[in-house]
Amino acid sequence: MIAVLSLLFVAALGGTLSWYLGRTATESPLLTANTQLSEVSPGISRAPGSVADIAQQVGPAVVSIEVRVGDSGATGSGVVVDAENGYIITNNHVVSGADDVEGAEIRAVFSDGSGSDARIVGRDPASDIAVIKVEKPGLVAASSPRPARSSSATRWWPSARRWAWPAR
Repeated sequence: MIAVLSLLFVAALGGTLSWYLGRTATESPLLTANTQLSEVSPGISRAPGSVADIAQQVGPAVVSIEVRVGDSGATGSGVVVDAENGYIITNNHVVSGADDVEGAEIRAVFSDGSGSDARIVGRDPASDIAVIKVEKPGLVAASSPRPARSSSATRWWPSARRWAWPAR
């Protein structure tokens, strides 16, 4: 009982002291009604081909992948590579837990905040690449005006295309 009373006394003393110091402080608030915020210069214009320019161009093609399997889940990212048919490349480790699992859900969330259910089209654990498909009109695909510079990036693309997209 004494411990509870001591705790209440210390709490009341601390609250009263904080109230008193707050009322008698001579500091002015950070922002007042007449505060004038400084203006900022316009954004920097980046040269075509810069990292910022490329990020701005591919941004609409980047998606968030959400996977739910029972009480578990996974998240990752992907890139729309075929807007017309709804194909998205992501990492195998993101979607592999949902492959052939009844009740598993895969969802793609797009840069505009909208989402769409997705299904696994193909996956390759060795390269950690998977292709999922959504049924959503108006997608924007990432494109590259020239071949990728990294040999590792170009090495998996032909084989991924073979197993993900049937011959037309």
